[in-house]
Amino acid sequence: MIFKFIFARDNACVITGKRLCNMKEKEKIAKKIAEPIIPAKEHVYLEGPKSRGYEFVFLFKVAWEFFKGLRNLHFIGPCVTVFGSARFKEGDIYYEKAREFGKRIAGTGFTTMTGGGPGIMEAANRGAFEAGEHQWGVI
Repeated sequence: MIFKFIFARDNACVITGKRLCNMKEKEKIAKKIAEPIIPAKEHVYLEGPKSRGYEFVFLFKVAWEFFKGLRNLHFIGPCVTVFGSARFKEGDIYYEKAREFGKRIAGTGFTTMTGGGPGIMEAANRGAFEAGEHQWGVI
């Protein structure tokens, strides 16, 4: 964190667009730059039972995320899901077959959905992309 602060302090004038900055302004701007965008999460799962209100809000948040995911999947239309090994690299016979399979899926008008990883899933996505159709990598 110290390195990040020093780097941010030295480049504070460049980032803000000011030509001349004094040291106090640099440090003030650097503190804003060095703050983490996503705060560290607290470990709340191992602390024991929570209040009913907390559990209700948590349940609502999980249900809302689930609902948003289903709504997104609703609008992609019919799809074929491809799962496979991440160990096959480009040039392997199975990689090439999965790439051809992705092209065939796209040729029939289906959306190709994969786990989004490398190997077979990457090959199916590439095949659909090369055919000019939609492909989704879901993690």
